[in-house]
Amino acid sequence: MPSQRKARAAKRRTFDVINPATGKALATYPILTAQQVRTKVEGARNAFRTWSRLDPKERAAYLLRFAEVLRKHKAAYAETMTLEMGKVIRDAIAEVE
Repeated sequence: MPSQRKARAAKRRTFDVINPATGKALATYPILTAQQVRTKVEGARNAFRTWSRLDPKERAAYLLRFAEVLRKHKAAYAETMTLEMGKVIRDAIAEVE
């Protein structure tokens, strides 16, 4: 069945995220065109340029806030990691931390 799923996904220009424990699709995402990828890469480069010009104290503030959000939602992130990769929940929680 996985090869049939891949063939269907290729025809519709999407890919499925598969739960390795059940083989069931968790989500379906579009496959980007080359131009869409270039646009995303350019956006990332621009974001990096902005980030690299920030004062280290400003960067630290963003990173501390990011860590706060990760910890606040660590159970949900860990569950997603477990579903998508088959990671043991205990290990997934530790990875978020």
